[in-house]
Amino acid sequence: MVPVSAVPTDEIYERYLRKAITEINELGDEIRRAGDETHVPVLGSGHPLADVFLLKYEPQASEVHEGVAFYGRAGQALLKSLQRLHVDPLAVYGTNCLKIAGQAPADARPWLVRELHIVQPKLLVVMGERAV
Repeated sequence: MVPVSAVPTDEIYERYLRKAITEINELGDEIRRAGDETHVPVLGSGHPLADVFLLKYEPQASEVHEGVAFYGRAGQALLKSLQRLHVDPLAVYGTNCLKIAGQAPADARPWLVRELHIVQPKLLVVMGERAV
């Protein structure tokens, strides 16, 4: 019998992390290409292998301005809440169902499905009835 050498857990995690970073960057590039000057894409933010996945329906004005989900007052409030709950912000990833404000949900759905597949969270927190 040939001995099988075990791969350290840290190394396995690092491989998954590199893969997730590559995939989330590719998805971000694809979403950016779908936008233009009047339809600014908003990308998810946070750790690409987060345990908690926060999902809201569509980008707010400050998010559109910056191009990043959970930016502005909502993002600051979220960070304060995470601190109060002793939740590491690196354990959280946040995004919108719609990647471009006013986008048809059917057009955004494939991107959201890919995002969920990449992050593979343990907990999905859906924020608001429209996001459900």
